[in-house]
Amino acid sequence: YAFHSSSWLVAGKADPATPGRLKLTNNLLDDNGHIILNSMHRYQPRFHVVYITQLKIASNPFAKGFRDCDPEDWSDGQWFALLN
Repeated sequence: YAFHSSSWLVAGKADPATPGRLKLTNNLLDDNGHIILNSMHRYQPRFHVVYITQLKIASNPFAKGFRDCDPEDWSDGQWFALLN
């Protein structure tokens, strides 16, 4: 959807269905498409869905300040600050 002329309009094809679950593993030889953990330490992994955030910014008429800069020029710290 896109906000245009004070209303939401269908813009483009629908997004693909989200996966029902996500599996974390520490097996580096895993080729089943699982997310690989790089450490055996105990921690809580966090996932940042950047692609959806970019789509929201592109479709939001009030997000002009975010569209003016190129996200690929940002450092990792700036993305982290934006998403948290």
